[in-house]
Amino acid sequence: MGKKIPTGGKILNIAALSYLSGFFIILFFGQYQLYYGFGWILLSLGFLALLHSLSSRKAFVTSISGKYNRNTILLLLFVSSLLVRLIFISKNPHLSLDVYGYNLSANLLHSAQPPFTGSRGFAYAPLSYFFFTLVYAVSPSIYALKLFFILVDSLIPLALFFTAREFLGETQSMVASIAYVINPLSIAEVGWSGHCDSLPSLLLVVSFFYLLKKRYYLSCLFFSVATMTKWYPLFLLPIYLSVVYKGKGLRASLSFSLVFLFIFLLCFSLLTVWFPTEFPLALKAFLKSGGNVSLSRSISQLIPRVVGLIGFNLPNFPVVISYLVYCYAISVSLAYAVKIGFKKFAYSSVILLFSIQACTSIFLNLGGLFLQYGEVPPLQRLYQMFFSILVLVPIYLLFKHIRHFPRKDTLSLDESISLVILLVIIGQPAFAPWYFIWALPFLLSLSERRISFYWVMMLLFSQPTAYQSIYNHFTSFMPGL
Repeated sequence: MGKKIPTGGKILNIAALSYLSGFFIILFFGQYQLYYGFGWILLSLGFLALLHSLSSRKAFVTSISGKYNRNTILLLLFVSSLLVRLIFISKNPHLSLDVYGYNLSANLLHSAQPPFTGSRGFAYAPLSYFFFTLVYAVSPSIYALKLFFILVDSLIPLALFFTAREFLGETQSMVASIAYVINPLSIAEVGWSGHCDSLPSLLLVVSFFYLLKKRYYLSCLFFSVATMTKWYPLFLLPIYLSVVYKGKGLRASLSFSLVFLFIFLLCFSLLTVWFPTEFPLALKAFLKSGGNVSLSRSISQLIPRVVGLIGFNLPNFPVVISYLVYCYAISVSLAYAVKIGFKKFAYSSVILLFSIQACTSIFLNLGGLFLQYGEVPPLQRLYQMFFSILVLVPIYLLFKHIRHFPRKDTLSLDESISLVILLVIIGQPAFAPWYFIWALPFLLSLSERRISFYWVMMLLFSQPTAYQSIYNHFTSFMPGL
């Protein structure tokens, strides 16, 4: 008799055990880098096995739909997502210290001291500061900020369910939503570290939903607000315009552009240039004068400040401009690829950039290990090399899969958005792993399930390498070191 092959139920049990083991290792020992890495592997492998199992077991997902009505399912998704992330809310962030920066900015704004000046300029889009200050007014604790972002992140599975249903159907959209509820990236980056990236991600998913529904003005509203919470959706504008042009023609696409430009400039000027002290005073003076305040004087004062702010007041302004040109070239190209078919080339470009990043990390750490340069301990270099090599697994699987794409195969809309976001992330001068949250909802909703699975695997395996190549906020590599 041959060996017994594990049944689907046993595989699911092993996956759940791996997931829960990794989850609790990170929860209790995640401040130590070695334990975090070990826990992350178990958590990621468990998640990927659960994702594969859910995708292939349609009867199980269908039974959930048959047992509960839609409102109950949505409530369960929200509550489950909330509870999973709330477990980490009491942990002090040390993977990244950004949440302390949010809190400091909110403190300054609450004291009527705009944090947009100085040598570093401002790090976030204007509406982000508005939300930081709003939460700070309720409670000045960083845990209040974390709670707010957790609540926002818990709404993404609901938005994803309705959006993915437009092109995946009811069953697979539920799989995508359940996968987002338990995905390790959101748990680590939002639940633990308290990053604000779930806010633009939610707004962008809602905007994409209305784009698919051909309700372009609502789509434009959410897209504009998303752009004013984080800058990256701005690079998706060519794709959005191409969809509107295809659906309603040139006039509709021009209207979309004008509405977006109006909301963008309104938020930028009110919240960045005048908020919170100058705008109320300017408005009061304008009303008192009956509208006779000198327009030319206002513009002459406004333009230098806007130009300075758009330039981020950074010494490496040419790098920023080069990055903007790079992002828009990608976005326009992929918007065009939806029509003429550059699918294989587009996928290859993203895979190549991830490969370069992984191989660079491997060779630098290998060189450091043998030549013993720098201050990084040998164990930590081996740790970094291990995860960099691990990233090559999904890279190989993706490359193997895309070889069979027809030469003139066209990109779908969700693929175009996913690839633009990935290229924007990987090409950033200051790349950070929590940016993966931007792409995750769209990757989970890709119609090609195998491609979706490989991309998610790549993001999960890249997360520890991204942290170790740039940041080192860990308390210690392991207890006693």
